[in-house]
Amino acid sequence: MSDVQIETEEAAAEPRPVEKRAERQPKVAARAADAGAMVPESVREAVETGVTQAKQSYDRVKASAEEATEALEETFAAAMRGASDFNEQVMAAFKADTRAQFDLVRDLARIETPAQAFELQGKFLNARIEAAQARSAALAKLVNRVAGETTEPVRESVLRTIRALTPAA
Repeated sequence: MSDVQIETEEAAAEPRPVEKRAERQPKVAARAADAGAMVPESVREAVETGVTQAKQSYDRVKASAEEATEALEETFAAAMRGASDFNEQVMAAFKADTRAQFDLVRDLARIETPAQAFELQGKFLNARIEAAQARSAALAKLVNRVAGETTEPVRESVLRTIRALTPAA
């Protein structure tokens, strides 16, 4: 081993005086007070202003994020309600069509002439076409309503956020 390594190992082996935390705190506080005296007042004011503005910006962004979260929750709830309403209408239409087809089969079993069969089927087809048109109109109205209810919370939230983050002119 070299002399430098031996001296380093000996120095590492010697116990260091342990400074208690209470003894160090006044020294740190004194150094901080000295550093504060060296910082010009204008720099201190600029830093305080920057911190205040950053906190205000953070608060606005946080509030906007909370509003956006609420808007998304409302959007998902509206979408779920709309999907449920849509499914109910489709199932009701399916049941009505199934019932009408069974009624047609029952009525066809009672007819006596081919002319009666053609007339019955003609009435059945006309009724089913009218029902399909009515259902289509009702479903289109429902889809438009759900689209409006689903997008409205997000649209309002975006507008509020833009208003909040845009500086007043």
